Amino acid sequence: MIFYCGVCLPLSSVFIIPFIAAYIGETIASGYALFSLMILLYTVARYINIRRTQYYLTTNRIIETRGGRIVEEISRESLRERNPREFFQAKEDYGSGGGAIYRIRFYNIELGKLIEFHGIRDWDLEKIRKIMQL
Repeated sequence: MIFYCGVCLPLSSVFIIPFIAAYIGETIASGYALFSLMILLYTVARYINIRRTQYYLTTNRIIETRGGRIVEEISRESLRERNPREFFQAKEDYGSGGGAIYRIRFYNIELGKLIEFHGIRDWDLEKIRKIMQL
């Protein structure tokens, strides 16, 4: 999706917009250009937002920050008495040359909170499991 919206859509618009303008109408071509611009801006904003997100695993809590502000936090004390299957899930997102890339989810069912770590390497996953004593 990111590849299509960030690369293919802007590049193909150079060819598609004149074609639409010539054969279908300038109004529809303008609408398509506006739509393409909105999708491109949304993709860029989403990418910037993802890059600004950081995760912290402290002795007291699990924190997700965006732009230096805490967005979500889960107290580790609330997770201590639970079975790890109730609050922790690690899934492989994709493979990379250096190993697998994981997505880790921490749940707090009572409060309805979810923190999701993205882009975690396999060696970092093992460190997180040791810290959380899983």
